[in-house]
Amino acid sequence: MKKKEAYCASWIVPVVSPPMREAALIVEDGVISTIVPGHELPRHAKNLKIYNFPNGVILPAWVNAHTHLELSYFKDETIPAGQFFEWVERLLAVRAQKENPQRVKTAALQQMRLMRQSGTALAGDITNGPLLEPLPDEPLERAIFYEILGFLPERAEVIFEKAQQELQARNPHAILTPHAPYSTSPHLLKKIASASARMSIHLAESKSEYAFLTEGSAELTAFLKARKAWPENWKTPGKTPVGYLNDLGLLHGKTLLVHGVQVTDRDLDILKNSGAAVCICARSNDRLNVGLPPIQKYLEKGIPLCIGTDSLASNVSLDLNDEIYYLWERFNQALHPVTLVRMATLNGARALGREGEFGSLEVGKKAAFNVFEFDEAIKEEPESAVVSRKWRRLRCF
Repeated sequence: MKKKEAYCASWIVPVVSPPMREAALIVEDGVISTIVPGHELPRHAKNLKIYNFPNGVILPAWVNAHTHLELSYFKDETIPAGQFFEWVERLLAVRAQKENPQRVKTAALQQMRLMRQSGTALAGDITNGPLLEPLPDEPLERAIFYEILGFLPERAEVIFEKAQQELQARNPHAILTPHAPYSTSPHLLKKIASASARMSIHLAESKSEYAFLTEGSAELTAFLKARKAWPENWKTPGKTPVGYLNDLGLLHGKTLLVHGVQVTDRDLDILKNSGAAVCICARSNDRLNVGLPPIQKYLEKGIPLCIGTDSLASNVSLDLNDEIYYLWERFNQALHPVTLVRMATLNGARALGREGEFGSLEVGKKAAFNVFEFDEAIKEEPESAVVSRKWRRLRCF
């Protein structure tokens, strides 16, 4: 016999359709069966276990479109923000000195549990290898991106072939992806693009990156030379980061650009035409002093936006409620709560290629949803009440 449950609430927000007042979400064996007005529930009541949330709002579970769970142990490390590449230097030093497999896995699982308890059911997780394979008993689902880098063109073939072998041996379902245009040679970027229909890449995050590609950056050149990763024949492209990726043919509807802080109006047109999505990691940007993304301009152009927390090396939590509230406070004039909810749900699922399972409350999708409980019936848009954190309790299913 199928396990049938009904979750009744003051509001149900499917995301793909207007909110429903006094409605019930019906679930069969972990899959959404239907959503009905509350007065129709008796017709479905046979063998149905009913859960009531009188002042509740039901929303799809959150989607954290960009994080690095293997850096979760940085919760116990203090890295002063400083300038962007000073921070990168410190991060790399800590990884070299203190990273070990058990520490990575223990901290990652702890953060996954906290993420699930705070409403996230799916995460776009970047790994350089330690978390390439799924861990036992992961409490949430990960779209795993296996990130590689290498700026020396003569090393591109070797790096690419080794990565392909790692994927086949350890997790053929993971997605091969590049780190950033200042750390991944154009040769390697093109090879990754030829092998991966989908990719997630850090782009246009810092002013140094922007300068490196448009006019040259002494800071970034020195950074690469110190790592013996500087190609002597490198010529500055004279392009913005967005324009550079576009010229390489890497921008399309399955490209997820992470950060997108340093962009021009021309870049916005390129992104609009490409169909690429942008993942906003605003608290990380703020902490690393790189500026904030032009969210209003993105929205005006109709560029798909989703939300990520980035890692605990550059953020204080992986709780998407914290990220959403920060955006609601910081971009209150530009971001309507309905837009913000969509960014944190369906847009993130689409950016990760998982919209068939997550991101909205629709028949046939996984029953991954959050119930936000309030002390009294809300008198405003349910999305507004949720993003402004007026709720007192969150239950995750």
